[in-house]
Amino acid sequence: MVGSFEVVRAFTEHIDDIVPLFEASRVFYEKASDPDLADHVAPIVEAPIEVVNAVYFRQISSVAQVTLRNNSSINYTLENVGAYDFNTHSNILRLSARSDTKVQVKTLQGFANFDLKLKALNVLTAPDQHPEFTLPVSID
Repeated sequence: MVGSFEVVRAFTEHIDDIVPLFEASRVFYEKASDPDLADHVAPIVEAPIEVVNAVYFRQISSVAQVTLRNNSSINYTLENVGAYDFNTHSNILRLSARSDTKVQVKTLQGFANFDLKLKALNVLTAPDQHPEFTLPVSID
């Protein structure tokens, strides 16, 4: 898992050169036009976020309550870009640093597993481009 995030600025010619910095912190990559940047940033953003619990409400088997844990020291603003809507939130979700957030997901039917596809709005990989990642959810 990636360590807690601080600020580091990487001046490098190749995206692979920032790999040693992952343990240190949040990385600002100087060559923002690198086409591989989004592929490298998404796993860094996703790493500190985990699904700690997911259950369907007994009376409503189409709405799952999912608990997300943000293990990093930064807040995340995430947009739901997946197939399922949130029930009690807009499609924008804020995960506070080092805390748990509960979100209700409308899956339309009961599934044993489903995916949450999210976009990190407070992370940029290029102008107006944000990394997307998928969190697998398993119902307890």
